[in-house]
Amino acid sequence: MKPLLVWYWRGHEATVNFGEHFCELLLTAFGYKIVAWEAERRAKRLGQHPACLMVVGSEFRRRLVNELLASVPEVHIWGQGNGRGPRVAVDMTRSPYRERVKIFALRGPLTKQWSHVTQDIPLCDPGFLLPRFYPLTPTGTGDVLYVPHCANRANAATRLASLGADRWVDVMFRRSQLQDVMRDLAAASFVLTNTLHTFIFCLAYRIPCAVSLVDGEALNMPDKWKDVFLSMNAPDAFQPVTNVAAGRDWWEQTGQHLQLPATEPLLAAFPYPILKGGG
Repeated sequence: MKPLLVWYWRGHEATVNFGEHFCELLLTAFGYKIVAWEAERRAKRLGQHPACLMVVGSEFRRRLVNELLASVPEVHIWGQGNGRGPRVAVDMTRSPYRERVKIFALRGPLTKQWSHVTQDIPLCDPGFLLPRFYPLTPTGTGDVLYVPHCANRANAATRLASLGADRWVDVMFRRSQLQDVMRDLAAASFVLTNTLHTFIFCLAYRIPCAVSLVDGEALNMPDKWKDVFLSMNAPDAFQPVTNVAAGRDWWEQTGQHLQLPATEPLLAAFPYPILKGGG
């Protein structure tokens, strides 16, 4: 497999957040071996790479991009979003970004607007591509699952009763556990979550789900959620619930009817040759 330098959160760590696993799944399906930027930085090997790719995440922001540009000639953006707002956005009309940052796709219209991108590009989170490469059939025969954001994991078990959930699933886990977590979600009778990529995963596979928030929880980076709902042309559909009954109502009335972003343009915009599968 061809090596590809990629920046993604905790990419060099043994335990990775669920959404960052998507980066590894997709790039592996395309025929590439991920080389994590942080690992290369520590090994002082960044000078041999012509570019660094950003795929899944909410960190398309000035400070991080500046750090990447200090180590590689170009940064390539395919599906990444800015979850931190316009004040930290990369302004693509200014140097060095207009010369050295190549944008092939972004998560949604907010990221595009804040970055002053004018060209017509796909607006879609790469997580929506997963079913094309990793088929799963939802069964609805399993538990009601609660999947909190990593910042809301503390005392997660104490929220199960009020949510009406059977058990909770941790989004931080080792790579060897990924397939088990994906199958667990596919079997769920319902998923309550406040992690964006768990929600995207469920929407992509049509697993009944809803965004949940209860006392003591905070919504991580609200702008990233707005960006995704805008990419589905459904900004008013974002309606967090506090229990599974309300979640099922939301799914029946709204969630199952959402029009997901088009994935074909996103796939066609991938900046490198797709070496196997789906290309």
